[in-house]
This record gives sequence, structure tokens and C-alpha cells, in this order.
Amino acid sequence: MVLRVVRTRKIPVTIEGRKATFLVHLGWLHKNIRASLFPFMGFFITFATMLLSVVIPFYQSATTLRQSVASVLAQQVDEMEIILVDDGAPADARQIASDIVAGHENVRCVSQDNQGLSSARNAGVAVAKGQYITFVDSDDTVVPGTYAAAFAMLKRHPEIALFRVSRPCRRGGAQAHQLAFAPRLYTDWRHYWLRTRAYIHGYAWNKIYRREQVMRHPFKMGAAFEDIEFLMRLLPSCPCIATMNEGCYHYQQNPHGLSAKASSFQLESLLHWHVNTMKKVCDKAYFACILNVQLDVYRQGGPILLPHRPPFSRHV
Repeated sequence: MVLRVVRTRKIPVTIEGRKATFLVHLGWLHKNIRASLFPFMGFFITFATMLLSVVIPFYQSATTLRQSVASVLAQQVDEMEIILVDDGAPADARQIASDIVAGHENVRCVSQDNQGLSSARNAGVAVAKGQYITFVDSDDTVVPGTYAAAFAMLKRHPEIALFRVSRPCRRGGAQAHQLAFAPRLYTDWRHYWLRTRAYIHGYAWNKIYRREQVMRHPFKMGAAFEDIEFLMRLLPSCPCIATMNEGCYHYQQNPHGLSAKASSFQLESLLHWHVNTMKKVCDKAYFACILNVQLDVYRQGGPILLPHRPPFSRHV
């Protein structure tokens, strides 16, 4: 056995008709590997063929974690792993996570001190093996067949870098209805942003991403409204975005969440991000949405950041 540690490279290889990326480490070469089998003399090859990594951070989730994980385990997807991220959770939630891991080979748990949702998601991404990544909040559930439908579409369109699935929503009452999207491909992120009004539903959890996209654009630590901030950075790097009307992500509304009690400083941060995005793409509906944020900031004593009229030259 020889040791030659120099660097790491990624090499795309096609296996059984599907492209997979191998992490090729220049280093250990086992004596039983015949050099004629591989063109990479002196390389140890680690196969990274996992299809999907589902990252589920948890904190005070003792009453909901089992149900959330069960809904993911019910998805009809081969080569799927679930990564639970213990963000300094209480003992009861940690015990439930430990029981789940013990009962399922494709579930594992990583732990850290309490650092918040952005840090927990990044910690899950750091150990993920899947070609694709999705996020599930620990009090939410996913309808059976949702991921299978997404990957059926991916098989037909391998150029897709981001999926968006349906979710329930409430408008003007307690009764929820499904917010569905037509099955469509967008090759310009600006069309997706405006035509689906993604700026209103800018959540990280009802989407499936290519792993490399999320690695290049990690969640920003300490950011208010971290989901929308994350998407605003990530979307311009996506060559193809897909929406579909099959499946559904069930979101548990939190009456004490950030959107219900945001401070002036947090709303001002959100406004800054929207104003910067508006410089790249805008229409009347998006400008009206930003104007509502500006009014909330102003009512709480914040500054006026919005231009007096929308830059319609950026309309696409």
C-alpha cells in the first residue's frame, strides 16, 4: 500500500445511464485494485452516488420530529438519506432522534451547540452525500410521492438545477388550500421570480436543489428571513428551474415566527435585499410587494430605501 496525499478532484462518470460524480482522492491505492480497471493510477475512488439528501434540523421538536421523519421515509425514492441536525436540542428531542437513527439505516444525526437554523442547515449540507439536497423543517411533513414525482421530471430534464413543489397556504381565513404550480421549466431565473411570484413564497423547504448549488451558496449566519436571502443569492446561478403540480409540502404555520413579529431592523434587512434584487428584475406586482415592506419599515421608524417608482426597464 502506498500513500501519496496531494489533492482532491471531482470526476464525472456515467454509470447505468446516469451521471454520477466521484470524489477522487489522490492517496491510498489498495493493492487489490488492478490498475487496468481504472485510468486513475494512484487514486482511491469514493463513490458518491447517493441521489437525495434530506436535511432536517431540530431543536424543540419532541412532539413533531417522528411524524416529520416518517413522512420523508414514506417517499418512494431509492438512494435517499436523511440527515437530522441536532441544534443543541433538549434531551427529549435528542432521544427521539437517537431512536429514529437506531431504527433506520439511511438516517443519521449530527450534533452542534445551538447556533440557529442557518448554521444547522449548513452543517447538514456539509456531510450530505446526495447529488440533490432538500430541507424539511422538523414540524412539517411531505405528502407521499412528492419526491418521486420530482425525480421523474428530473429524469426527463437532467438540466434542472432547482425544483419547486406545491404547499398549502391560507388567504383570508383559517381554511388552507393548496398553492399549486403548473409543471413548467424556466431557463431564466428572472421569469421564474416574477411569473410565479417567488418573492412571496421564498421558502427554502419546498424546493430540491443540486448539491453543488447549495455548497456554493450556504445559508448566511445571523440573517433575518434567511430563506429569502438564500434564494436571492442562489437563483441567478441556476440555469434551469422547474415547478410541478404533483405532491405537496405541508408547512406548519408558527404564530410566533419571524414573519409575525419581525423588528424594524429585520424588516429593513429584508427591504435591502429586495431593493438590490429589484435592480436586476422588476414589474408592477413585485414593486407593490416591496412597497408593502417599505411601509412596514417606515411605520416602525426605519428609513425610506425604495425608489419613488419601479425600474420598468428591468421588466422581463
